[in-house]
Amino acid sequence: MNKTIALFFLSFFFIGCASSNKKDAKQVQGDGWTTSEGVGAIVDGRIGKAKDDALLDAKKNAVKQVLGTMVSASSTSQSGEFVNSTIVGKSEGFIEEYAVLEQKAVSQYEYIVKIKAKVNKAKIENAIEQAVDIQGRPRMMVIVEEVVNTRSQNPSVAAVETEKIYVSKGFPFVDSATVDKILASNAKKIRAAVQGDANLARSLGVDAGAEVILTGTATVTVTDMPAHLNTSMKSYQSVLAVRAIDVNTGEVLATGQANAAAPHINAVTGTQIALQKAAAQVSDQMIPVIVKKWDPNRAQTIRLLITGMDYTAARDFRSSLTELRGVDAVNPKGTSGEAVVLEVQFQGTSFVLVDRIIEHPQYKSLKVLEVKPGTAWLKQ
Repeated sequence: MNKTIALFFLSFFFIGCASSNKKDAKQVQGDGWTTSEGVGAIVDGRIGKAKDDALLDAKKNAVKQVLGTMVSASSTSQSGEFVNSTIVGKSEGFIEEYAVLEQKAVSQYEYIVKIKAKVNKAKIENAIEQAVDIQGRPRMMVIVEEVVNTRSQNPSVAAVETEKIYVSKGFPFVDSATVDKILASNAKKIRAAVQGDANLARSLGVDAGAEVILTGTATVTVTDMPAHLNTSMKSYQSVLAVRAIDVNTGEVLATGQANAAAPHINAVTGTQIALQKAAAQVSDQMIPVIVKKWDPNRAQTIRLLITGMDYTAARDFRSSLTELRGVDAVNPKGTSGEAVVLEVQFQGTSFVLVDRIIEHPQYKSLKVLEVKPGTAWLKQ
């Protein structure tokens, strides 16, 4: 994402809040300088700790003022919330210099610090660009069947290298223990999935709690170098083919394929370098396509199973769900004793929906037993 787009996003997000923060805006003195005040709680008479907390709070408020607003928790912009919390959470990194204008205990419980600070706008612009760029990336899983010189290789070097590249680009991955468990117990499924069965690949992703699964094959062949080079090195030739499948829909989001070679005297090193090169090429092909196609806020149907809730409580629960941000409709699909099944039309993932449910004051006591793409199981 270029700087123009990031700045447009910033302007769009903050314009709605500017009118309600005129007092804060007037405090921004231009060229990144601003004055701000922070508060720290005095606990057990610990003035030093309260002073440090108040100073940190003042720095956060200085950054908020330069950003242009103080965002409320009820903001309707999910991306805006993410960007704001990301930047403000790293406030000290954006403060170039500051001076304490006033500091004092205003009661036996509160300590205030007022500062004048210069906030680095260029760093904030870069942080906005990065935060917007990584926000909403799907939770990934990668399975690659790898054969080196006719022998299967596990763990797959191509899978490990691919995961490293995606992680460096801001993509979260399901935990490795979950993947290992699935690999150990689903050999036939995995074989079919990596050979192109999108439905089986999708079911593996659901089991792991992934939103996008990368499946593919990697082969490495070893050949002698030309005789005229007079070397004991060998040439390691890799071929890597990968598909990205949306676990919620089964849609193939992107595909990539690459060949790469590495001459080396050591078989392990030569194999690794060849696969690293291929993984980098394939990832460069696929990541822009995945980012373009993936929309974390697209409307989808999420199936909720709630146990331990009788009919009356379920009816109240359905009513509360309709008030949550992003919920378009709630359709009951049956009850049995104290088990309720609902289909929720939601603009976002099942993980986001569950987060919003348990943040509701009335349902903080709900236990989350399982969350997978498109499904969730809660218990009263």
